[in-house]
Amino acid sequence: MKYFSLFLVLFSVFILSCGNDSSSGALYSVTFIFDMNGINCEEVGGDNFSLVLYKAGSDASFRKTVKCSENARVTVNGVVSGEYYAEVMLYDSLSQIKRYGRDEVTVDSSTSHTLVLDKYSGGVEITWNASICDEWSLDVFSFNITNSESKPLEADLWGDNIIFNNYEVPCRRGFLYLHNIPADTYSFSVDAYRSEGKYPRAVSGSVKREVILSQRSLVENFDKNLSLTISDIVVTWDFDSRTISESEDPCTVSGVTEVIATLKGEADYLSTVSISCSKERTITFYDVPEGSTALGIVDRAGRYGAEDYFNVTSGFIGKNSIQKQIYLKELN
Repeated sequence: MKYFSLFLVLFSVFILSCGNDSSSGALYSVTFIFDMNGINCEEVGGDNFSLVLYKAGSDASFRKTVKCSENARVTVNGVVSGEYYAEVMLYDSLSQIKRYGRDEVTVDSSTSHTLVLDKYSGGVEITWNASICDEWSLDVFSFNITNSESKPLEADLWGDNIIFNNYEVPCRRGFLYLHNIPADTYSFSVDAYRSEGKYPRAVSGSVKREVILSQRSLVENFDKNLSLTISDIVVTWDFDSRTISESEDPCTVSGVTEVIATLKGEADYLSTVSISCSKERTITFYDVPEGSTALGIVDRAGRYGAEDYFNVTSGFIGKNSIQKQIYLKELN
């Protein structure tokens, strides 16, 4: 078998822009050179190279796989100028990683970059079904990952050194890949939030995975470990019919221009919403924890009001949100 030190692979990609990204930078051709210190990819049981090119600190911008061969090369053009993070893996036929390399890349001209591949330490690939994001109105996964000594994992991710203590990942990404981390047993837990939410909508139990030297562990369908810990409450309010006739416009007759609703629940939950008095008399409270809950509603002038007390059971959101009806009466 012929030995050679460099595997030259040319990747061509046209990066489709979101917004005006493509117009904000020039386009270049880039050559990625894979350096395995004189070792042939087939010698170590390699089957294919997989390159991932990330926009610095963001999601994957480009992925490409090419078969392992002495003359493997692919022509690539159209890379938008900017800062990137390149990650390359050599897989065997059983999809195990044999060699691994990564580096920060600045694309500002038609040029080449050398990525050095060394032995793979080990890693974890976590995936989840992103459809749960819309189903449960989830925007962010907040990850906590600890080792066997209960210390937070510290690792490189997308070009940044990350301590995985409440580390946030967009829910719709659908994956979190951690490569070249020490062999150990790790515990993974997640709190899932709406972007504007203070309380987690869903929480996972702790999932453990062992990372074996030179192997990758898979945590697939991570969403199966999630359970709803809250409910959403939809409050429909109106004026008591004994106070104002149904034939009259209640806002005009009462002189009410604005009402203020407050919901107080367990775990220090407190939310206040104010809306103008109109035909639309619905208020939604999100991420309400399970347990005893108090609802109060009053107009701005303090002339009309009502209150209610009830228990909240978790797991009711979206079309299945808890429905509450409350009627405002004149206050003495």
